[in-house]
Amino acid sequence: MENAYFDGIGRKQNLIFTRDQGASWDLFTLGCYKDMDQWAASTVISGAKKEEAAIKAGFKGADHIGPYMRTLILLHRDTIGVAIK
Repeated sequence: MENAYFDGIGRKQNLIFTRDQGASWDLFTLGCYKDMDQWAASTVISGAKKEEAAIKAGFKGADHIGPYMRTLILLHRDTIGVAIK
């Protein structure tokens, strides 16, 4: 659903990795951005476009994405890293 939403607002999809064995987590996602400006660019996307994309992706609305995603996870950590060249 999250990647369908990203498609709807014109962003690249996240990479989704699922656990095969070993670790205690079941999946993690990786989003890649050119820079912090690109990461923060969703603020310039119109509210109507966000709302339409969210509903089309299966969410109740754009403001419901974060709270809904939190219901699916036991542990959440965000990390911002730099490209390794």
